[in-house]
Amino acid sequence: MKGALALSLAKAPETLWTEPFQTGEKTGAAYRCFEMSATYYGHDIRLIVVESSALDKRKENTFAKRVERERAAIEQEQKHFTKLPFRCEEDARQAMEAYMKALDPTFHTLKVEVTPVEQL
Repeated sequence: MKGALALSLAKAPETLWTEPFQTGEKTGAAYRCFEMSATYYGHDIRLIVVESSALDKRKENTFAKRVERERAAIEQEQKHFTKLPFRCEEDARQAMEAYMKALDPTFHTLKVEVTPVEQL
């Protein structure tokens, strides 16, 4: 729990971070630290949060990949879904609700519309 407190404080704009520094690594990553004291089950402890610029880049790449995977999944389902014939508007609405619930997009906002089409 105290770790979560340290992380939430680390995100606060008023938190006093150290000046960025680099180590002898070849990655070129810059680091900065934030520390605080806390009590954990009656023991005084010191919590240290270290932020890495290299980790930020990896997180950006991971985030971009997750967004792209979600977009591709939505497009694939949409292609499949639009080819399905429905007997009535209510059937289409129920299928649309199930479709939206199954996708449960995190990064995209979807607007789905049911449009009746008569086939001869």
